[in-house]
Amino acid sequence: GPLYIRYFNYSVTDTQKMIMDAARELNVPILETINGNKYIGYGMAQGTLNEGSRMSTAKAFLSPIKNRSNLYVMKSTRADAVLLDGTRAIGVRVTLKDGRSIDVKASKEVILSAGSIASPQLLMLSGIGPKQHLLEMGIPNVVDLPVGKNLQNHVGWPGLHLAYKNETATPPSPTFILDEAYQYLIHKRGILATNGGLNFIGNVNVNDANSKYPDIQFFHLHYPRWDVDNVNTIWKVFPADEEIKQNVLKMLQEFDMAVIMPYVLKPKSSGELWLRSKDPAVPVKIYANTFSQQEDVETLLKSLDFIKKMLKTDTFTRRGVRLYHLDIPGCRHIEPDSNEYWRCHLRHLSTMFYHPVGSVKMGPRNDPTAVVDARLKVHGMQGLRVIDASIMPTITSGPTNAPTIMIGEKGADIIKEDWAAVKDNQEL
Repeated sequence: GPLYIRYFNYSVTDTQKMIMDAARELNVPILETINGNKYIGYGMAQGTLNEGSRMSTAKAFLSPIKNRSNLYVMKSTRADAVLLDGTRAIGVRVTLKDGRSIDVKASKEVILSAGSIASPQLLMLSGIGPKQHLLEMGIPNVVDLPVGKNLQNHVGWPGLHLAYKNETATPPSPTFILDEAYQYLIHKRGILATNGGLNFIGNVNVNDANSKYPDIQFFHLHYPRWDVDNVNTIWKVFPADEEIKQNVLKMLQEFDMAVIMPYVLKPKSSGELWLRSKDPAVPVKIYANTFSQQEDVETLLKSLDFIKKMLKTDTFTRRGVRLYHLDIPGCRHIEPDSNEYWRCHLRHLSTMFYHPVGSVKMGPRNDPTAVVDARLKVHGMQGLRVIDASIMPTITSGPTNAPTIMIGEKGADIIKEDWAAVKDNQEL
């Protein structure tokens, strides 16, 4: 039967309700569904979860069919190159856990789904990519294609902290984490059954108030007073200066903190990646070129202006919410809350949101920037497709998890259609 990735909505917390109320005051809609036909507004995002646990594609698609005779999964194995016979893909060279290198042959075709960093790396290691670069690396060029170009990502700003008094806050009990573990394991609820509050999002257009579509999406985190563990966990995801983290922890002794994280939905900046070595174990060189287009910087700064409007609402004023100016070592020479301070703040605390796409771009054969066609076949090659986030011509306006699953589903449909057509022709 069909395999489903189930979706689950969380209940609204007090902090999320406070932000929703402030949004209403600014005439920003509250959306019943974030994936409907209205795009501007605040609401609860859906996630790939099942009964309070994250549902990965491996669990959803592979686990139920792990005993099929036509499925064999090799774990702890690194793909090193696509094996070619001229311009036809005939298999894959892999390195096993024990260091042995073996060749796996393909009777029909090879599907490359290594992601936006490793897929272009494997193509280039196989001789498929920019001719001049491959020659410089000592790799014979089979097909000259712009592999590794058009690398796009969402750049965000996870350093905007709002501080406010929570009169009902009490220090966590010594058994707090054990109590939460019990709630999760027995009842599938509590803080361990959420994704840390990132399910609550806001979509706004900070450049055009009349636009139907947003250009900024806000993620929201809540650090309850005294909740040191939460800060330490998030700081590992979005690493920054240890001194700044200690500054936040000190504030948590007195205040609750809400972290608002805007990111640019349609970044104008794009990067590229290159091989560092012919050795597949050596990571590639990634040139993200973040903020190479000044428009991305200005859009993020305008998102701060939107937050400052929120601070003036009755909802925030009543709760005493204020924008906390982090003590950033590299910005101490600048007056806090000045335009120059926030630009410095952005340079120190902006980060990628782990949504790399576009490095094996889909497009027609006459597009000099394209690598694969609309059937996801590599231009100039036979028996080779790329099916992952790297084929996106342009990054999606939102997280890339669900769209990437969609690419996999669509790719599977295309493969079945193409081989069914071959079979029909043979029978004719």
